[in-house]
Amino acid sequence: MEATIFSLTLAIGLMPEMLATIVSTNLAKGAIDMSKNKVIVKDVTAIQNFGAMDILCSDKTGTLTQNRISVMACNDLYGTHSDKVELFACLNSRNLSSATNQIDWAIDEYAYERYSEEELEAYVPVGDVPFDFIRRRATVIVKQDEDVNIMITKGAIPEILSISSGYLDPEGNIQPLNNDIVNDVMGLVEWYSAKGMRVLGITHKYLPSGKKEFSADDENELIFTGFLVFTDPVKETAAEAIASLKEYGIGVKVLTGDNEYVSHYVCEEIGIPAENILTGVQIDAMSDEELKASVESTNIFARLTPDNKSRIVLALRENGHTVGLMGDGINDVIAMKNADVSISV
Repeated sequence: MEATIFSLTLAIGLMPEMLATIVSTNLAKGAIDMSKNKVIVKDVTAIQNFGAMDILCSDKTGTLTQNRISVMACNDLYGTHSDKVELFACLNSRNLSSATNQIDWAIDEYAYERYSEEELEAYVPVGDVPFDFIRRRATVIVKQDEDVNIMITKGAIPEILSISSGYLDPEGNIQPLNNDIVNDVMGLVEWYSAKGMRVLGITHKYLPSGKKEFSADDENELIFTGFLVFTDPVKETAAEAIASLKEYGIGVKVLTGDNEYVSHYVCEEIGIPAENILTGVQIDAMSDEELKASVESTNIFARLTPDNKSRIVLALRENGHTVGLMGDGINDVIAMKNADVSISV
């Protein structure tokens, strides 16, 4: 009996002094256990936050989807195949000086199935205006012949339409871009997106040769050429993972740069409630207090910039949540820095 009391007294006396060691050991063990499931823990203290997490914010592309993006169609605005859209898309993606992404890789793969290297090299790159998250488009300028260059811009449909003043009719003639045509274009985009497909636009114009320096100011008065339609299947394990998180009391919110229609489709496929959707434009118009109220009832956030993602994460944390953010792209970095737990995939 005396030995038992002595042992308990000794254990209690040592506990405060050993507490830090015990906690560190347990956290390290958690990191080791996670490594067995191919998870690398860079900060062992993140294990504690990981266990306390009650909201997981996730990117869509490559996280909830398979990131096996492929080109499904290169169409004009009437929904029929366009050789011009196909060629311009290939020239744009292969001649960008900035870092490319899965979209560009998919276009390059598509191009090599349809064009020889000699055919593509015939268009010599002259300059480019790299993609950024404000413009949401990327421009290249290639030399067609001694006298003429072609400016080719690829990007999100609204941003492509905003710099276009004309379009090509079925005979290939340039016509003024009016509201009826814009509405038709957006209707097609919604139709594709509602089926889970991603859509980008292509627009172009011809320039006299000689100019060597280009900027976003040159992106004006272009001719809307058509669409690029991509597929990216949902991960087979996504729905099961979402259901498991729900069982553990963790809410899931999707933060994506894609439009609200394709985001709605993907979320319905994997079991995330899709009734309320906020876009980046709506978030930009909100005060921090308004955003803090809105994030509680919204599960899908679409057309986001990196700053939008960061504000959403901060709003959730200020509401008292322990927030994890899972993503795979440079547009997630700022939000990851502001999250309690950052998960890179």
